Amino acid sequence: MLESALLKRPRPVLVGNPDIVAPRENGFSSEPGLFAHRLADRTGVVPEFFGKPFGNIFELAFKRLGSVDKSRVLMVGDSLHTDILGARAAGIASALVSGYGFFAGHDIEDPIQKAGIVPDIVVTRPLGLSDAARRGGCRAAPRRVGNYVAGDRRVRRKILINRPVL
Repeated sequence: MLESALLKRPRPVLVGNPDIVAPRENGFSSEPGLFAHRLADRTGVVPEFFGKPFGNIFELAFKRLGSVDKSRVLMVGDSLHTDILGARAAGIASALVSGYGFFAGHDIEDPIQKAGIVPDIVVTRPLGLSDAARRGGCRAAPRRVGNYVAGDRRVRRKILINRPVL
């Protein structure tokens, strides 16, 4: 029904979640991005995505936060292609959580090398915001990724949570 309506009268298609799949207990689920791409293939109407890794979601978040020094912001997430790539596009540091989501129970070095998407920090699990605030930033067992060491006490940043509240 949506396809035929767009073919008859093309109009903008806005998609709030560009994810194609998401990890679940027993595999992966199909997400809105998958259906948006399928719709574009069938109708020629190119959707506008709002969400990681697209910069517009970060622009909205920073606009909402007001004057923020981006060097003090850390994007925390569990996906290279949305969270870490989005942080790179937004010009902010990133922390990959390896114990949950896509990488739970898997080695992360090989996917990082193959994708060429390198987080600034790798942590096994996220700290609660109160833990992070009390400690003055991100803390985890030291792990070197690129030129950055996780657990470095000099990391003192505001945290842009994986799913920003806008």
